[in-house]
This record gives sequence, structure tokens and C-alpha cells, in this order.
Amino acid sequence: MAVVQRLAFARLVSLAGGSAAYIALVAAIYGETGSALWVSAAIFASVVTSVAAAAPAGWLGDRFDRRTVMIVSDLASVAVSLAMAASADHAWALVLLLGASSATQAPFDPASASAIPQ
Repeated sequence: MAVVQRLAFARLVSLAGGSAAYIALVAAIYGETGSALWVSAAIFASVVTSVAAAAPAGWLGDRFDRRTVMIVSDLASVAVSLAMAASADHAWALVLLLGASSATQAPFDPASASAIPQ
């Protein structure tokens, strides 16, 4: 299997798992609080952090080894995901950690996109 195919397959698996986890997280926050306001806060934290982290994430992907940036980004995301699992009973912690998750995942996309030759 070629490098590009392996990267594409790995990214597909990662996106599928991330999407499922995001849905489960939103459901957990709603289940814990019963409030659409908390769900909105979680989505807001995720989106705002993604936008705020976009420029620094691109800078990281341009300045450092792309493979290292992708690996560190994924390892940081794992750490945040484990913290989410540990604090599943606290909606406020999940909202904060969802923002942190968006920040840790942000460098992966620009590094991944620039790692593949055009």
C-alpha cells in the first residue's frame, strides 16, 4: 500500500472515530445537563477554538517536520480524550476539554495537507 493510500485510510478511520466521539460527547453533555445551552456552549467552544488555532496551526505545519507535528497533535488529542473520559460526569469540564481538543487537533490538518505532494 502506497504512503498516500495509508495516510488516506488512516485519516478516514480517524475522522470516523472523531465524528462518532463528537456526537457521543454532545449527547453526554445533553444527558448530563438536559440543557441545549450547555450543548451550544460545547459547540461554540469547539468552533471558536478551531478558528483561533488555525493560523498558529498552519505556522507549526510550515516550520516543523510535518510527520512530527501530526504525531504530536494526535498524541495531545489522545491525552485530552482521556481527560474527557475521566471527567464525563462534569459538563463544564467537557466543554473546556472540547475546546482543548480542537486546539490539539488543529495542527494536524495543515501538516497532513502539506505532507502530500500535489
